[in-house]
Amino acid sequence: MFYNQFFKQSFLTVALSVLITLSPVCALDAAAQNDQNDRSFLFFGKKKKKNVEDADTAAAKSDYDKLVEGGDYVSEGMFKVICKDGKYYFEIPRNLLGKEMLVVNKFIKVPVELNEAGANRGMNYANQLVSFELDSLAKKVIVRQFRPLPDVSPDDALSRSVENNYISPVIAGFKLEAYNNDSSAVVINVNDIYDGTKTSFNNVFVDINIGTSPNSDLSRIKSIKAFDNNIYAVSELTTKVSEPGGTVYVTVEVGSTLLLLPEEPMARRYACPRVGYFTDSSLRFSDRQQRLDRGNYITRWRLEPKDGEKDDYLAGRLVEPKKPIVFWLDSSTPRQWRKYIKKGIEDWNSAFECAGFKNAVRVEQMPDTTDIDMDDINYSVLNYAASKTSNAMGPSITDPRTGEILEADIM
Repeated sequence: MFYNQFFKQSFLTVALSVLITLSPVCALDAAAQNDQNDRSFLFFGKKKKKNVEDADTAAAKSDYDKLVEGGDYVSEGMFKVICKDGKYYFEIPRNLLGKEMLVVNKFIKVPVELNEAGANRGMNYANQLVSFELDSLAKKVIVRQFRPLPDVSPDDALSRSVENNYISPVIAGFKLEAYNNDSSAVVINVNDIYDGTKTSFNNVFVDINIGTSPNSDLSRIKSIKAFDNNIYAVSELTTKVSEPGGTVYVTVEVGSTLLLLPEEPMARRYACPRVGYFTDSSLRFSDRQQRLDRGNYITRWRLEPKDGEKDDYLAGRLVEPKKPIVFWLDSSTPRQWRKYIKKGIEDWNSAFECAGFKNAVRVEQMPDTTDIDMDDINYSVLNYAASKTSNAMGPSITDPRTGEILEADIM
């Protein structure tokens, strides 16, 4: 016991003496180190600070730079479309997040089986209204399928219930790949929604009642390009259908447009049941109603008098529209029929004159070589389809918020 106590006291004495001996040395070392740092800062501090800032900036830009540098191509337009190593990216300006856009899906090429069932090039088989939203915390961009709210006067108390009672569903989510260098845009990879992996933007085989999904191994993106107010993606999608006689593979080539809708929606015009129009509909709520109403509003072109001619128009004089309705004859239209087709379409001007507009409808012939890109949805086209089915139709693309006709095709 005495030995143990003596050992502990001896150990403490030695440890304390070592600590006392080394403390000035450590203090001197620390002081020397601080002095070194001070002198380093005095002589080289500003330069080192700049290097740190450069490193931070390089790190912040690295993700974006890796995406854009050495890419296959970049298409400029509503979004910047970046293609690199078979991957497609949208660079979405942040000022377009939350804006309402219309997804428009059309056939480009169809197999014989679908052609015999009435499907042709240019046929519009599905549309939906969407908007992109940034979730900064989750580092993702989501797509919401926007559904217009029921009509209600903002002065009605019921308007609060309409606003609080409805939510539009989220149909897609994308990892936030990067911000651009000034953080004014976000970058996402969009292969999944166009190569058949996911069907949130294009569910073609369900939309045409085949009831299957694309086989992603047999499907691909052919191209994506940008225009001023829309993006256009071309996909080749294949599915497998099992029938009593065996398995049938069905391949379609489709074009999917993402169209930015007008910033200022056109005023609706509600339909009268005594006059035949194509219509869209919406629910209508009111504090004074005893039962739910449904309003039908007509689909129509936005024809407005040219600048400076509004007074003439209101006075009942014929004026030309600011933006006339223009149809382009596809170059595949047989030459001997072109002048008759043109005359047949332009004969509708007499009807528009009753509405106060002259030269409201024009027909232009698409040259065999032209800078006009018919993939741009801003062009309305007459497609002459090679099909054994004798038929014609004139589907139109409308703004689901208002009924405004944005584009129409004749097939």
